[in-house]
Amino acid sequence: HGGKRHGGKRHDSTTEGVVLTVDSNTGRLTIEGVTVAKSDNREEAVPVHASNVVITRLDESDKLRMQKLTENRS
Repeated sequence: HGGKRHGGKRHDSTTEGVVLTVDSNTGRLTIEGVTVAKSDNREEAVPVHASNVVITRLDESDKLRMQKLTENRS
């Protein structure tokens, strides 16, 4: 069947940052610190797909958000 290629992860990097925005239509997030340099030397945020993100810490200061996350879990 010819030469088959099986690659690993394309960008094997672990970047930690705060989620700035969430686009629920495309399923992508913008994360603080995940940027690319443009040709005019300015930084632009790179959208990351939600399947490539692992939440390590959750902001628990918003009581309504925590209630919505924990309801129907028992």
